[in-house]
Amino acid sequence: MAASDTLKEDEKIFVQANLRVLDPLGSNHIQLQMNVWFEVQNASWGWNKFMSLAELRKTYLDNKEHAVNVEIEFKVVSATNYSPIM
Repeated sequence: MAASDTLKEDEKIFVQANLRVLDPLGSNHIQLQMNVWFEVQNASWGWNKFMSLAELRKTYLDNKEHAVNVEIEFKVVSATNYSPIM
């Protein structure tokens, strides 16, 4: 879907994703997975708590580059489109 597209009432998309925040020292990466159906009533999703900002700064901020490195992988597993709503 394009950023400007919205789901129709009869559409659902099942997405699997992996999000990794990389430790600049290479030993303590953190990874979370999601498996979620997106539909009109549930068009966004997130974690209640991923990590604290203090932990992000202390462990995952690359002080040489002043950056946080992340890897995100999305896979659309299934999409449905039921009969048109009249």
